[in-house]
Order: sequence, then structure tokens, then C-alpha cells
Amino acid sequence: MSHTHWSDSEEISIHTSCWTMSKRTFFLLVVLGFCAMWQKADAQIILDKPLLSGPLISHVKSVEEFYCKLDKITTNKTILYQLFKKGNLNKVLSEYSAHSQEKAKFTLVITLAFDGWFICKASVQNNSEIIPTFSDWMKFKVLVPVKNAHIISSHSLEDLWENDSLTLRCNITEGNYVLYDWFLDDKLHLNNSNNQLIIPSLSSKNKGKYVCVAKNYFNETLYYTDKSEGRDVHVKEYLSQPEISFKIGKNKEGNFSAYVKCQVPKGSPPISYTLFRNNHHVAVVNSEHLNASFVVPIVLDQDMGTVYCQANDSKRQVESRKLNLTVEYLSQPEISFKIGKNEEGNFSAYVKCQVPKGSPPISYTLFRNNHHVAVVNSEHLNASFVVPIVLDQDMGTVYCQANDSKRQVESRKLNLTVESVGGNVTMSLEKAVGQDFDVYGVWLNCHVDKGTFPQYYWFLNNTRLDSQGKFNKTFSPNHSCLMVRLDPSIATAGFYHCEVFNSFDITKRLSSPRILITPEEFNKIPTEVAVIVFTLFSLLICAVLACCIYGVVLRKRQARKYIFRLKDFTDKHSIVDDDGVFNKIEETEDNEYEEGEHDDLDIDSYIEDTDVVQASMMEDIYEELWFTQ
Repeated sequence: MSHTHWSDSEEISIHTSCWTMSKRTFFLLVVLGFCAMWQKADAQIILDKPLLSGPLISHVKSVEEFYCKLDKITTNKTILYQLFKKGNLNKVLSEYSAHSQEKAKFTLVITLAFDGWFICKASVQNNSEIIPTFSDWMKFKVLVPVKNAHIISSHSLEDLWENDSLTLRCNITEGNYVLYDWFLDDKLHLNNSNNQLIIPSLSSKNKGKYVCVAKNYFNETLYYTDKSEGRDVHVKEYLSQPEISFKIGKNKEGNFSAYVKCQVPKGSPPISYTLFRNNHHVAVVNSEHLNASFVVPIVLDQDMGTVYCQANDSKRQVESRKLNLTVEYLSQPEISFKIGKNEEGNFSAYVKCQVPKGSPPISYTLFRNNHHVAVVNSEHLNASFVVPIVLDQDMGTVYCQANDSKRQVESRKLNLTVESVGGNVTMSLEKAVGQDFDVYGVWLNCHVDKGTFPQYYWFLNNTRLDSQGKFNKTFSPNHSCLMVRLDPSIATAGFYHCEVFNSFDITKRLSSPRILITPEEFNKIPTEVAVIVFTLFSLLICAVLACCIYGVVLRKRQARKYIFRLKDFTDKHSIVDDDGVFNKIEETEDNEYEEGEHDDLDIDSYIEDTDVVQASMMEDIYEELWFTQ
């Protein structure tokens, strides 16, 4: 390992050299500082930001003056002002040398090239070391009045169809800073827009005469305008489905004809209309209108079949619905009405007049107390009228007339008096009994003493029942009848009652008494019925017993009478003489029975069947007759 050793003389020499270099560096820095201070002192002049002013708008060839000024100038040297236009800062439009606080003035003869942005530069003349300053940009307009406005279309205006797009352009030969107003049929359509009017999808509302007005403003009071000539835009519409209808006419000979009308809601004439009857071609009409008419002879109250029409505009063919051409005589109108209540609380009768059959159009006329009230012309078999009324007052009667130009018929008269619900509300009950005589349901009917349009609600334990539930259902249009199915598994037992109100006004309600309905109550045998049945059964037993006793006694009496008659019968005989006549032989005294002997006989031993005895007696008689012959 080697070591380096320095001598004292060598160390002194090194220190001396370092000190010499440090002195030189110090003196160099001092000199440079003085130089910088001298330069700064020479550049102490600082220019403010100049202010450029002048007109904002002018015309070509006008002479205009612009001004530029520094607010504070800290030197007596000459200030050079220069005017430039944005986009070409190397070209000086005008310059002005000013002393002290003098304002620079630039005089320009305006050309169209001056239109744009101006800026003013301020600098010390003949001294490039002083940094120049610039003003803010100033907008300057060179206005050219508009001339020769005219409309150019992107498409031919004679062959435009709906849903096509159209662009109208308003061109001018001269002018700038222009705004455009668009007019359609002399009405403002679009204002202060650009020179294009774009319609992406044409429709019938876009057709008409278009005019554009080009305008540019010099100031609030002075402006220039130019109006173009009008351009007519025709928008052709595609055919829509035709609508078919007819009216009946009668000629001098008394024959009837149907005047059939075929009309398209939209389309572009010329249009060809074709009528078909029962799918057979009838006639063709070429029309410059949106409709055409046909005449078809008909016979009333006979099947005339159906008609329909076709419309064709060479681009599209469409058909109407089929129309029944059968014409019926007007039948007698049916009249009815309902009651309504308006927001003010007043009531009105909505009277409906309807004919069961007929052929529209029909004219309906309403009469009240034989006075004309209103007329309605309808394309339907009915019409409606509104008549103000007062409840519980005599409103008289109404009736209506129907007229189809061939016949006039009248309805019946209808009493327009309306009673609100009132009086007692009662309920009646009917049981539904099954084969085993169990009551499985009940029918409840609710009735109010008065009311023209009553409506009913039903309640179980003060809870309103739906018109049809799990165990109940209401009947009749006003729900006056309720059917209840008695089911122990469902909570059907309880107190039932009904409430009645006017169908047109629910504010007034009347309630019926409540009825308790339970399955057990209806299927239990009443005590009175049980007593009556038991009593009747006992009486029946007594009657049967009495009949048996009476029969035994009567039989014994009949047997005694038979024994007495038997002796009389056997002792009597008859013979036939030679002429074939029976002669009765008188009985001898020896064959007579004594009364005392009959009493000693045992009656029971002679009791026999009556039929057997009679048969034996008849056989004896026949034998006697046989032997006699």
C-alpha cells in the first residue's frame, strides 16, 4: 500500500493559487453587475396598453377615422402608432407619430378588405429596445346591402310527394351579415335564420307559397331588406282509404234510388273512382276532386246487397269498406232517459231516442209537453237530448219524432217526472230448500216505497257486500235482489240489511231493518211444529183404533141377520109351469120357525163366508131348474 506525502512548500503554493482565482472571479461579477444596472437604467421607459376606438360598422368607399392613445407616457420621445388587420400583421394599414399626450388618428377609405378585426401597436419611434404594446382587438364590419334575393329548390317543386324531403335556399347576389325570414302564404314561418329552409318530411301542411326576405342591419334604425319572388310548393298526398255513404232519393215516378258517395280524406287528383255492387263492376268516374257520386236504383225493404268503391291515382289503389245497400222503413222510435248531475248540483234528463230499424241519415226531433225542444241530425239509429229537470216535481211528458225524408214516426209519450227515493225500506225473504228439506240458501228482496231510479247496496254486519262474492250474488239491474248461500264453513251468518239511494245521486241513503240469518236457525224444527205433528199423529192412532173396534161389533150384527135370512131363503122355492113362468108356492105352517127356537141356536157356528154361501145357494137353484125341465 502506497501513501502520498505533501511538503509544506507545496501546500503554501496551492493556497496562493486559489486566492488569486477567487479575486479574479469576484472582480468579474462586479463588472457584470454594473453593466446590467446600466442597461436597466437605459430601459426604464415602459409603455402602457393603448386604447383603440372608432366606428364598428361602415360601408364600402366611406371615409372613417380610428383613434389610438396611450393613457400614460413616461417619456418625451415620439410615440409611433400603427394600425393592423388580423390575419396580416406585416402590413400596416395606417400609422401616426404622436408627441406627448397626443391621440393618434387613422383615416381610412373603407374597402371590403377592411372587414375583420383591427389592432393598434404603440412603440417609441426609432428605438427598438423599448418593448412595444398592443391594444385589444376591435371588430369592424364593412356592410354590403343585400340585393337580388331569390329561392332555389333542391327538388322539382312540381313533383313532390308526402314524406319526401325538401330544402329551399335563399340566395343573394350581394350582401353580408344577412339574416333571413321565411314566409308561407304570407304568414311568418321562420325568422332570423340562415339562408336554408329544410323540411325533412313533407305533408299537406307544408304546401303553399314560400317567400324569403333577406336583411342586414346597419344600426337599430337603419337596415336593408330584399324580398324574393314566391315559389309554390305542391305536396301530392298518397290516397287514403275511401269513405262510402249513400242517401235515398225518390223520383217523379215514385221509384227510389241510392245516391252513393265515394270520398277519400286525402289524395291528389285526378283520381279514378270505380263502384262495385255485389262484387260486380257498376260504373267508373274520373274526377278532379276528392269525391265522386253514383246512382243505384233500389227497392225499399228488399235485400239490395252490398256496394264498395275503389280509388286509383296511378300510384296507389285503395278500397272502401263494404256498405249494405238495403234500406228499411223507419220503425217506431223507443224513448228512454237517465238522470245526471252536473258540477253545480243541477239535474238533467238525458233522453235517448232510438229506432229499431231504419236507414240513416235520420232527423230526430224532441217534444216536451207537445212543444218543440230540439232537433238532431244523425248518421246513426239513435240520438240524445239533454233536458233540465227538478226532482219531485211534475216535469210533464216527452216524445220524439224520427224522419228519414220518406217517413215520419213518433215514439210513445214518456213521463219525465223523477221521484227521489223515500218512504219505508222493507226486505222480504224466501228460502231455498234441498231434497233433504235442508235450507241451503235464501233470497232477499229489498223494496222502497217511492223512487224512480233506486239503486241498492247490501250489507252483512254493516260491511258492504260485493255484487258477486264467495257466497252471495246480486240480481236485477239495480241489485234489489240478493242470493245468499248458507255455508257453515264460510262466515255467512250475521245481520243482513240493504240501503237504497238514487242511481244519479249517492248523497241520500235509506236503510232497511236488519235480519239475522244463520244456517242453524233455518234448519232447526220449531217447537210449535213439533207439537202439532205429535198431536196429529196421536189423533191418527186413536182414529184407527176406533175404526177397528167398530168393525168387530158390526161384523157380529151382520152374522145374526144372515142366519135369519138363510131359513127364509131355503124354505122358498119356485117351479116353472108349462108356459115357462115361475110360480111361488106358499109355505106350510110346519116349515115355520118359532122365535124361541132361534134364540137357542149358537150364532157363532153359522158364521160363514158370505160369498161361499151365496155360491152354494145358486148351485141348488140351478139343480132344481134342471130337474124340473
